[in-house]
Amino acid sequence: MNDRNCTGCGINFTPTHGRQRCCSKACRKPNHRKVAKTCDACGESCEKYAGKQRYAGTYCSTLCRDYGAYGPTSCTIPLDHWARHYGRSSAWSAPVIRNTGMCGWCGESNGRHLSARFCSERCKKAQHRADRRGREHGALGSYSYAQIVKLWISFDKACAYCSERTPLADIQAEHVTPLSRGGENHIGNLLPSCGRCNSDKRDLLLNQWSADRKRRGLPPVKTTWREDDRRYRHLVLSGLSLAA
Repeated sequence: MNDRNCTGCGINFTPTHGRQRCCSKACRKPNHRKVAKTCDACGESCEKYAGKQRYAGTYCSTLCRDYGAYGPTSCTIPLDHWARHYGRSSAWSAPVIRNTGMCGWCGESNGRHLSARFCSERCKKAQHRADRRGREHGALGSYSYAQIVKLWISFDKACAYCSERTPLADIQAEHVTPLSRGGENHIGNLLPSCGRCNSDKRDLLLNQWSADRKRRGLPPVKTTWREDDRRYRHLVLSGLSLAA
């Protein structure tokens, strides 16, 4: 096959097939040529293909693209860009434990890339269910299963209300002030509870639940505690009596 001149750069080359007019893809499509650019997240120099940008900014890696807070400078993603929102429900913010290699829900080693927040799809869906429940009631905050496990251990692996030993598989995150009554969806409004106490409390406040059980002739549960009890120090509830 005869040599010919490249229509892009003009050099002489040997075509590999009869219709080839350029020596390389870069000559055939100038937009495929790499140019030097600066990452908007970390400020480092990187090479990117010229042409139309795929994202709102220029990033040297997917880590900088998704989590601009890892760089020495703050994230420059526009406020109206999709990356700052999840389901258009809240402002985007960098996660707290993304770079530790720990799952954001169960707290175990995720065994995946450092940018992965969860160790499995199961943990990912569990976190989304917990967050979605709070959003349905307009409640602020978020919590993880690992935080509930720590509370369960601090209560000697028992229910915080009836004080009965409860396996971890049967422990539930109980909102002290129900979400439907204006309670928040973070660890400062949660106690480890067995399924029986959680379902019996329903959407009642602690004093209402105590009076309701007394009216029904049921044994009392722990709805008040001392101020110096370390197990309840994480609670940030206003107007709650702590007197024993």
